Amino acid sequence: MNYELISKLTMEENEKLKVEISLLRKRNEILHHETETLRSMVKKTQEEKEFLENEVESLKSALTFKKDQNSYEIPQYS
Repeated sequence: MNYELISKLTMEENEKLKVEISLLRKRNEILHHETETLRSMVKKTQEEKEFLENEVESLKSALTFKKDQNSYEIPQYS
């Protein structure tokens, strides 16, 4: 009887561990997917940041050019 009880307890524990392993694998899969999604979002954000930085520099250059153009006066001849 003692052997049967130990065997039954061992099998129950084994089943619990199998369920836990299954849950942990699923959790790992979900976390891996979330990690990939976050990496993708970070990459897109970095690309957008670079684009916006280039746009700011372009606008600054255009503004500087416009200021330079306005400060240059054509001498008027009478």
